[in-house]
Amino acid sequence: MKTDSTIEFLKRHAWIFILAASIIPYLNSFGGGFVFDDILLIECDPFYDDAPVFDSWKRTYWHGELSQGLYRPLSTFSFCLNARIAGKTSPSFRAVNIGLAAIAALCLFKLFLMLNLSFLPSFFAALIYAVHPLHSEAVIPSSGRADLLCAIFVFGGLIFHIRSRSKPVVSVLLASICVLFSFWSKENGIILVPLCLVYDFFMRPQKFLPSRVFIYASYLLALSIGVWTRISVTGAFLPRSDRFHHLSDNVLFLCDPVSRIATAIWLQCFALWKFLWPLELSHDYSYAQILPLKSFFDPAFVVSVSIIISSVIAVLAFAKKDRGKIAFLILFYVISVLPTSNILALTGTVFGERLYYLPSAWLCAITGILLFRSIHFLEMKYFSVIFVSLLALMSLRTALRGEDWSSQMALCIKGVETAPKSNKTWINLAVELAKEGRYEEAIAACDRALEIIPDLKMALKNRAFYNIKIGRLDDAEKDLSLLVSLGTKNHEVYNKLGALLAERGEFDEAEKCWSKSLEILPSQKIIMDAIEKMGKDRLSAEKSDGSFEKE
Repeated sequence: MKTDSTIEFLKRHAWIFILAASIIPYLNSFGGGFVFDDILLIECDPFYDDAPVFDSWKRTYWHGELSQGLYRPLSTFSFCLNARIAGKTSPSFRAVNIGLAAIAALCLFKLFLMLNLSFLPSFFAALIYAVHPLHSEAVIPSSGRADLLCAIFVFGGLIFHIRSRSKPVVSVLLASICVLFSFWSKENGIILVPLCLVYDFFMRPQKFLPSRVFIYASYLLALSIGVWTRISVTGAFLPRSDRFHHLSDNVLFLCDPVSRIATAIWLQCFALWKFLWPLELSHDYSYAQILPLKSFFDPAFVVSVSIIISSVIAVLAFAKKDRGKIAFLILFYVISVLPTSNILALTGTVFGERLYYLPSAWLCAITGILLFRSIHFLEMKYFSVIFVSLLALMSLRTALRGEDWSSQMALCIKGVETAPKSNKTWINLAVELAKEGRYEEAIAACDRALEIIPDLKMALKNRAFYNIKIGRLDDAEKDLSLLVSLGTKNHEVYNKLGALLAERGEFDEAEKCWSKSLEILPSQKIIMDAIEKMGKDRLSAEKSDGSFEKE
């Protein structure tokens, strides 16, 4: 009787618990500043200062030369509204993100109930989804909003699709809007239509065809609008792969199909581990931190596939009464993860925690079912203690993750701790150290990046510039000369090297460097003036640093 009254209490106040679980772990992340993608995506984009908000549908997600052919107008529109209403400040953007995360968790709870998971499994799953540390990269930084919006519209679309049995016209209209809005939020929103198909096929096969042709025609029309607007603005259906940093972000671009697919499948085991044991999290999993596998016979691939298969068998064996639901949820997970897995199409990163914000919903549902079945082996009071402790630990880990995102420097330090084999994390740390005038430490960080990739142009350039700052001109010249031999297209490299050569009286070589710089960027008056002055007085070696450098 006591248990029944407790469940009734939870049913009446479930939304309050889910709301609290969605907000409390993130309270200490409100005050953090813009970090990494936030800076270039929002803070440095003049569009969010005064552009008309509906121009969001006329531009790509990233602005100017940063554009990668990504088209997410609804996310851009939300950034615009955010900036207009509360200013272009990180706390306001983070507050909205946390609110959206709470909405996503509540939508997911409703969806689980409509999928007939019953109350307790749905409640457990929604709470886990709300507090899970793996989701921190999607919730905390402003740039994670695309994942949040996409998840909300995918969950909402499924809810309306299921409701179309009782209210066909209104529900189909709302579901069609969700199809369009999920795709406008982020590209992987395209999964909503396949998820609806899978639901109909498994949950109501007798009504699958032909009665639902009209419904799917509506969904495809909405998706067609999304595809048409995307192609109209970007000129292509897929993002521009030539704008991605393949060697740093996703080396799978450079791999053969077998190696790419083997690595992508292995990464699903890696993602599963991060879901089950999110103790060590990182904002960066670039090349060298995650190396591609060679073939399907690679031991890591064989072990990964074995773990995945054995895990599925174990879960199905443990929850015999829910095998159908679990198989259904596993299929939902597979569909949800495909667009960002590098299996069907290559993406901008080899792996990213934010990419699992939506797919992990189905893992949370499976976890909720397993927890519910475990009640049969424990007394309710013992189960309650264990479950509350689990939520508390995950909430604490999420809160600590919020501290990592508090500033650029904090995230850089955490990055090299959790991803020490990533050249990007060391370069990022070097940049932040240099901003504080800690050039010796910045050079050491560049050294670590170059240990991973010896000819990494960014690390060589930065190390050269830092050496100039502290007067190590010979070391700087070596790095700059190496960059020139590697065929760099960075005009500042030629400017700095030319200045060093002119300082030593090697005027002919200096002029060659500056001429090359002008070929790359013609509108450099200071360099043109330097060449002219050097031509007038080749015998004088007293040139001021400001005459030859372009800072």
